[in-house]
Amino acid sequence: MISEGDSIPIQSDAALYARSVFFAQFNDVDFYVEDAEQENLYFAVLKKLFPDVRISRIFPLGGKGNVLTRAFDEPDPKRSSIYILDKDFDDHLGRVRRKDNVFYLERYCVENYFLEETAWVDFVVSELPKLAREAIQGAMPFEDSIRQAIRDLKKLFSLFFIALRYELPVPSTGQEPKDFCRKDDHGCVDVPKVELYAKRISRELQRKGVDEKLHVELERWSRLFDEGDLGATNISGEYVLWLVLQRTKTLFKCPNPSTLDSFRYRLAEYCELQSLSWLRERVEAYREGAAAE
Repeated sequence: MISEGDSIPIQSDAALYARSVFFAQFNDVDFYVEDAEQENLYFAVLKKLFPDVRISRIFPLGGKGNVLTRAFDEPDPKRSSIYILDKDFDDHLGRVRRKDNVFYLERYCVENYFLEETAWVDFVVSELPKLAREAIQGAMPFEDSIRQAIRDLKKLFSLFFIALRYELPVPSTGQEPKDFCRKDDHGCVDVPKVELYAKRISRELQRKGVDEKLHVELERWSRLFDEGDLGATNISGEYVLWLVLQRTKTLFKCPNPSTLDSFRYRLAEYCELQSLSWLRERVEAYREGAAAE
């Protein structure tokens, strides 16, 4: 038996972009995003943000590099085109590139905008329809759960940031949440694994000739990962959602084996997305200005 991921055909970068040509008559504007596997997710988000804009398909280009290449290095398309990029750590690493129709998210990735309590409660109700909403909120206070997830992930993402800042030859943010969580309890970060990763970062810093010790670097950048930031601006929302999902399934004994993919898609459907209203306003302002030229 093949997995859902294995069944998805792989397309070249050129083919991914060329798809937009075939949907020209069905789109008022072409939206380009990074991840090919996130097409349905982004489609749900953008349809909700722009209900009056005709969007038949959105177009993932297979990575941030491809989106930037298309936006900056290729001739400007004749059609209205919008490029949406994850923030990641780009703002803190000086990697943001500016163009009127290029929009970086203000939080780490799109999943960071799904951290809405009402949407999470709707998810639990969809799994266990007989549970009262007040009982759900009382059993697992949502804001406390988000703060706990941020606390648990703070050191790991500090390490990821340090690895990227010093361009260390180690894997960083491309790793999956399960790579750093305990096998016996997937709702908890595996502290020994994080510590092993920290030792690897420390060794690579020494080889790089960085004067500061790792603990000094961690303290220096800890401000970026404040647990009071419930949007988890500098921590991957994918990681936060993964921890929340595992804790939700464990606490409520959800009968269905929900995956992270299904969880975030359902949250996208349930969310009001008020935290993304700024994106709608900026895109609309850009389109109005472009139409007036």
